[in-house]
Amino acid sequence: RQLSEEEQMEKSAIMMQKKFRAWQVRKATRAMMILEGKKEVFAAMKMQSRFRGLLARARKRIQEKKERLERLRVKDLKNRDPRTAMLNRTKSKIMTDDDRRQMYLLEQDLEMEMQKRSKRTMLMRPNTRFAVIWKCLFVFCISLEISQKVFDPVLAKYKDTRTGERLNFEGVLNSAFVPTPIEMRPKCYHQKHIPLHGQKNKSPKTDGTTNAAESTTTATTTHSRKMKKKAPWYCHNPYASTLTTYINALRFLIHNFLVLVSCICFLDVFVTFFTGELNEDTGVLVPKAFFTRWILPGVVLQMLVNPMMGQVFVALKAVMRWAHVVGPGRCWRWCVSFISPALGYAWYLFEWKVWRRLVKSENKHTYK
Repeated sequence: RQLSEEEQMEKSAIMMQKKFRAWQVRKATRAMMILEGKKEVFAAMKMQSRFRGLLARARKRIQEKKERLERLRVKDLKNRDPRTAMLNRTKSKIMTDDDRRQMYLLEQDLEMEMQKRSKRTMLMRPNTRFAVIWKCLFVFCISLEISQKVFDPVLAKYKDTRTGERLNFEGVLNSAFVPTPIEMRPKCYHQKHIPLHGQKNKSPKTDGTTNAAESTTTATTTHSRKMKKKAPWYCHNPYASTLTTYINALRFLIHNFLVLVSCICFLDVFVTFFTGELNEDTGVLVPKAFFTRWILPGVVLQMLVNPMMGQVFVALKAVMRWAHVVGPGRCWRWCVSFISPALGYAWYLFEWKVWRRLVKSENKHTYK
């Protein structure tokens, strides 16, 4: 809800008091540390003062460049206007070639500074929570994929005792992690099959022969299980329905875990590319070296060993065939008019609404 004027004033006063008290505590702590006379404290204070001085001078230099560029732009605008150009007879008001060259150089310098700052804000620290959790998840997915490739040929030699089918890695995961359904637990339901209400078992044919497939289908469709009268608490809702939902979700994840692994491996290329490294001398977050970032173990190696690349190549092949059928000229017009702007806008949304916000929030919480 919207705060009233008095509530806003009270909230502002509380915030000011909080900031002032925190500043007093920091000042008192700093004074106590100075009185103790530790060399580490004095060294840290000198480094902080040096870095703060460098930052203040850099900010002042950029601000002076912006003000000078703004004055030159106003001067150039007045000289371009024919009504005010006649009044600019003085030498200081005339836009010379040197002023114009200086204006272009200032624009280039500020644009380069903005690009450097933009690139730095795209980098994530390697010791953040997201980077650590992502790497653990990536290693876990790779381990699952390698395990499936290794154990599938070995498990195919054996058969499941319950179903009679050949074992596979998915069946082993289901038996290991999926809990037993409520309907299959003896403490909850009677294990004897009983007919459903209003239905009767089909009798054998009059000629004395019985169709085995028909009788089996009838048995599986007409019988049900009856819950015991003194069943435990976990046999009733909402616990039974919650367990059923959990089992279905877990089976779905296990059945489609290869798709999840492929997506994580594909996105790991992007995450690794925009994860920087800390400089050993200064501790500043910098991009990785060219060879490390692009070749080994960079984008090229990850694209070669990524399990998703096979499906990507199949999709690209299908797109190329479709483009050949439709026509290169028409596909080019579609790309220029619709596909490229749509991809650019999607990248803009992902960069500014998702990734930069994630990097800004995660770089504040790091592990030592």
